[in-house]
Amino acid sequence: MDNPFEQISNRLDRIESLLSRGIAEPDKTLTLEEAASYLRVSVSKLYSLARKGVVPAGKIGTRWLFRQAALHKWLEQKTRKPLEGKVVKLKKA
Repeated sequence: MDNPFEQISNRLDRIESLLSRGIAEPDKTLTLEEAASYLRVSVSKLYSLARKGVVPAGKIGTRWLFRQAALHKWLEQKTRKPLEGKVVKLKKA
């Protein structure tokens, strides 16, 4: 039998890997309220974005549903990349 501490260490490594990707449950479906909390925006803002088709969402009846993995991917694409190797000159006030 394996060392129990090694088993715990392996499990912790897997959990850390999942959390670092931001997707603990990739197929998890979120309600409007849960998705707004996940994205840290107001429910009304997310509702507006969903209605306009800006954010990946689906509607069943009157309920908006969001896949956490799709939101994560969308958010990654919206994240601004740092300026790499570019010099930015600032004007003095």
